[in-house]
This record gives sequence, C-alpha cells and structure tokens, in this order.
Amino acid sequence: MADQSVTRRLAAIFYADVAGYSRLTSADEEGTHRILSTYLDLITAVIEGRGGNVLHYAGDAILAEFASAVVAVSSAVEIQRDLASRNQGVADDRKLQFRVGINLGDVIVDRGEIYGDGVNVAARLEGLADPGGIAVSGKVYDEVDDKLDVAFENAGEHHVKNITRPVRVYRVLLQPVAAGRDATERHVAPAQVNRRLAAILVADMVGFSRLMEADEAGTIARQKAHRAELIDPAIAAHHGRIFKTTGDGVLVEFASAVDAVECAVEVQREMIGREAIIAEKWRIQYRVGINLGDIVIDDDDIYGHGVNIAARLEGLADPGGVCVSGTVYDQLRQNVQAGCEYLGEQAVKNIGKPVRVYRLPLAPQAAGAVVGEHPHETRAVHRTSLVRAIAVPLAWQAVVAFAIAALVWVVFYLRFPNAPLGGIEFLVTLVIAY
Repeated sequence: MADQSVTRRLAAIFYADVAGYSRLTSADEEGTHRILSTYLDLITAVIEGRGGNVLHYAGDAILAEFASAVVAVSSAVEIQRDLASRNQGVADDRKLQFRVGINLGDVIVDRGEIYGDGVNVAARLEGLADPGGIAVSGKVYDEVDDKLDVAFENAGEHHVKNITRPVRVYRVLLQPVAAGRDATERHVAPAQVNRRLAAILVADMVGFSRLMEADEAGTIARQKAHRAELIDPAIAAHHGRIFKTTGDGVLVEFASAVDAVECAVEVQREMIGREAIIAEKWRIQYRVGINLGDIVIDDDDIYGHGVNIAARLEGLADPGGVCVSGTVYDQLRQNVQAGCEYLGEQAVKNIGKPVRVYRLPLAPQAAGAVVGEHPHETRAVHRTSLVRAIAVPLAWQAVVAFAIAALVWVVFYLRFPNAPLGGIEFLVTLVIAY
C-alpha cells in the first residue's frame, strides 16, 4: 500500500504562464511588469472568487488548484475572455497573453504545495495552448464536456517531457456555443451548484435477498459485524465519507482515488478470511465499483454522472471483486499494490459514452501487473515486441552462420594445413554471406 503518512487529494490543477515574456520585458521591462502585476491580480481574484486556491507565483507564472474541473475551466474561460478584451487595440507584439493548462490529478499535498504527475502534466499542457488560449487534458474534458458554454477541439495525443504515457489534449474554443445547441445542458452556471472532484465508491452485497431468505437474523448480524469491525473503520482510516447506506450497500466519497482503491482492496482481502468458515453458498461477498467524477453536492447527498458510473461499475465486478473506471486507473500507476486487468470499453445503462473498465485482481502476487491494457497505452510494448520478433530470429541466424563458418574453417585446415590463409578467409566469408 502507499505510505499512509502522505496526504493526497483530487484536484483540478491550473497552470498559467505569459507567452513571450522575455521578449516583452526586453522591449519594456517596467511597463511589462506593471501590466503583469495588474493581470496577476485579476487572475487571482477570479480564482479565489470561484473557490480556487493560488498555490504559487513564479515570475510570470501562476499555479492554482480547484476542487472542481468544471469550475477550473469556467474560471480559465472567464480570465481569458477578460484579458482578451483588455488587449483589444494593443499591437500584437505588445500584447501580454497567458497560456493556460488544466489537468486533473490525484496530487500529494505537503506544506501548502502540491506535487505529482498531475501538476507536471498541467505545466506541459500550458505549453501546448495558444497565446490567450486554454489546453486541457482528456481527463478534464471527460468531466466538463456538455457542462459549459464552450466547445472543444481535439488536439490528439501528445508525448510530453518526463511523462511516460501520451496525454490526450483538447483546446478550449472560447467563442460561446451557438444558442439552441443543448442549451439546458451546456449553460450550467458552476457558481449556482456546489461541485467537487471525488472518488466515488459503491459497494453492494451479492445475493442479499437469497441470504436474507435463508437466514435473516444471521445475515443481518454478520453484516453489522463486518460494518462495525472492518468496513466503517477502513473507510475512516482512508479519509472516506459515507453518504448513503442501504440494507446491503454503501455509497462513499473519497478525496483521493488512491485512498478509495486502497480501502476497497483492504476490505475485500479481509472479507475472504472473515467468511472463510462459511459455506461458499452462504458467504457474504461484496461487489465494489469506483469512479472519479466532478460531482454535485446537495446537503447530505451527491449526484452526477460520476456517481451513476460508479454504480454501474459495481455491477460489472465479480463477487468479492473491485472494478474501477479508466479515470481511476490513470491515477493509480504504482501507488496501489494491486494488479489491473483491462476489460475494454463497456456500454452501461443511462451513460451516453462507453466506460473504460479495469478489474483489480486482489492476489498479492498480482501487484503491479497490468493485463490487456488499453491499446493507446501499449504502443511502446507492441513496438518492443515487433523489434524482438525481428531481432531474435536474425540473431539466431548470425549464430548459426558463425558456427558453420568455424566448422568449415576447422575441416578445411585439417585437410589442407598448408593452404594459404587468404583462401580460408575467403571461404569463411562466403559461408557467412550465404
């Protein structure tokens, strides 16, 4: 398991930097600094006014985090539209324009700073944005598409510095979406609802009705014991919050996808031992589904696609198993000691887009293994396999050729010990060439 002393949370990471800042300062250092200071104040006011947190200034750059991807993107759009209006009438070579990159990540929090691949990717996305533009990762796009009055341009997958996997990139088109195009869905005002990124865990007991029919009192007693002695303490230890319980199920929110998966793996592994003495037919087993989403919080309940997908993933899990979405899998990497098996893209009820699904084998020996990865994640592996497929046979052919050449040399030398050395070398060369 990951180090429990490390604090993690899901965040939408906002990174902005001025395009061509060195050129601007070399032309007019003091004037550029005055404009930069004004613009940084404006950007900070928007971020903090929408519930974001500015973490760091570095010259002309600013790093911030939001609890919601929707709010992060809508804030960036507001900032860029405001700066564009301020730059009207300014010569192109004197405009002070920011590039903005936004990513979603399960970050490490330490002494007021955030760290991890999520932050690094946000910084690389900023470099892929146009001056005055916004570039977001595929993870962000999946959470905000159809929730804002902007459109997106698919910029494809990009290999970025120090990030192993290619990053799916979308550019935000800042012109408002034409009226009448899914207007009720695309004009959600983020300020009117309380949103945040969360890892949602849904667990449900397998065959609850059958177990209750066979032994109602015994099933309830065992279920209560599992909750009191294992499930609820594990949720609390991994910083989860129980939002809803039913007779046989539970809905839990975590601030970190890593914490959610660690909790699920711990509970499912412990359940094997707790129910070992019970006949297999009558064992209590849970299915668990985990998703990452930009959810809506209303009093003591949570809503949104993120919750619905978690419930569908639970239905895809094996008894005693765990299924996670692709967005959760992307946050795990080496942080959780469990394997992953790619189940493909699944069409699930009431969800428009297919969901990338992974099963987590719970055996300790499966830790770190990934079976049947998503195609875009295995291109490098396929290239390696192709190289091996070509190189290995060629290597064996070379070995055989040298062996035959050596044998020819020995036989020839034994029969013709006085033969000129050049003739032997010529014969061996012919064998190797052949």
